[in-house]
Amino acid sequence: MNQNLAAHHESAHAVVSVALGLPLQNAGIHIDTIGGGITFNLRRTSSSDQGHTPADTIERERSIIAIKAGYIANLKLSPGCPPTVATDDRREEIALLNEMHLGNEKAWIDADRRLTKESQQLVDKHWNAIRAVATAVLSKPVIPRPPESFNKWNSPDSHEMWIDGYEIDAILRNFQLSAIVRDESEGKYYAPDLHPRSGE
Repeated sequence: MNQNLAAHHESAHAVVSVALGLPLQNAGIHIDTIGGGITFNLRRTSSSDQGHTPADTIERERSIIAIKAGYIANLKLSPGCPPTVATDDRREEIALLNEMHLGNEKAWIDADRRLTKESQQLVDKHWNAIRAVATAVLSKPVIPRPPESFNKWNSPDSHEMWIDGYEIDAILRNFQLSAIVRDESEGKYYAPDLHPRSGE
């Protein structure tokens, strides 16, 4: 994946996360010089919590929609983009779908299709915002990666460009989106519409 595709892929993860109320981490978006990237956000990850309440299902579905957005953005830019560019994303989608629908093939397939459609709708709706964030990332200088970043992101590259969560929020406010930006040290985020007593 080239840097332009990577920037739009990661920007789509970030923008759709914000549209769904999922927080960004202040570490933001990082793109290396060889076409890899990462978005630091707070979402449901497979095996992080095996709960099966209605709130758990919604959290997983929101996370899947945000994950799917990256490859959908790639297809908007390059319709022939191979699905292999999103192999890690697809692996995580499958793991989350399995937590909800393992053993029920029809429900699994139906959910996968429905969440793909919802992600496509959000990418289309917020495409201008996605492009603006991608452009901002690509305008950043290429700098050496700090040693601690290698523990958080397995890119083999020693250099990167990046934009923090607060700058992403500032850009998105021009598109009537407001990001929740949190430090990684703040721990788990409880969506107020799903956990009204959590104090969040």
